[in-house]
Amino acid sequence: MPFTLVILPDTQNYPKAYHDILTRQAEWIAANAESLNIGAVLNVGDIVDNNEPGQWERAARSLHVLDGVVPYVLAVGNHDVRISYTQERSLFNRDGSLINNYFTVEDARRYSGLGGTFAPGRLENSYSVFSLGGTPYIVFALEWGPRDEVLAWADVVLSAHPDHKAILITDAFTAPDGGWVTPDRFLVSLPAPGDFVPEPSTVNSAAEIWERLIHRHSNVFLQFPDGSGRPVSRIPSIHSRKNGGHGAKPVATVSHAAPHVLQPLLFPLSERPLTLPGVRQLDHV
Repeated sequence: MPFTLVILPDTQNYPKAYHDILTRQAEWIAANAESLNIGAVLNVGDIVDNNEPGQWERAARSLHVLDGVVPYVLAVGNHDVRISYTQERSLFNRDGSLINNYFTVEDARRYSGLGGTFAPGRLENSYSVFSLGGTPYIVFALEWGPRDEVLAWADVVLSAHPDHKAILITDAFTAPDGGWVTPDRFLVSLPAPGDFVPEPSTVNSAAEIWERLIHRHSNVFLQFPDGSGRPVSRIPSIHSRKNGGHGAKPVATVSHAAPHVLQPLLFPLSERPLTLPGVRQLDHV
């Protein structure tokens, strides 16, 4: 039986300036969970714009609407782990995100099928297990530019779940032109090892994630924000548009008979349609 995945790309501007939009997104998902057979909601990173309590509080109030209604998985992006910013340089801390103050491992186990985490008690790198359309799925949410040891951990977990269809979400995987983010192109999307405090960190680009993880496991069939080299629809970036994208969220139908994501559908919260190449507009909500 086909099921639906709702993708929340870069919600960062909603907790910053348009909190009501994120709340309405969550309420729409909850209201349509049964009619659309929504199996899971995947946030692909940059949940907030600034890693500070006010924005996390607003994001949590909105997204906790989904608790007990639809499983949801959160990935942390660069904005979620940034601890300082100047025009010259940003600094990041792998353990500096406030996400764990507002979304707990206990709640993720209770409501969202959390199977485990890389670091005990922390959600920056996690995997969740669901049954979607009668088929077992495993969803990984990996940190921005994941460390070597995080990829090694994910490799071990994937090896233990060969019968699960696997989905990987991580920030800064695909460049604006549709290609992979690598150290020699679109470097602005990747951190340098020295950008991390209190000590430098290893960093893996999309190409390295492919080599060290994805291509080693044939059951990885989807990667968000964009594709793993296997059949997958590209999810458009909309957070820089007016009002942070005005509530548009790609909604993708997955069929086991044809195991790939069909054309994404956008459900914005306004009557004015968003015009995006290759994406069909449905009625506003």
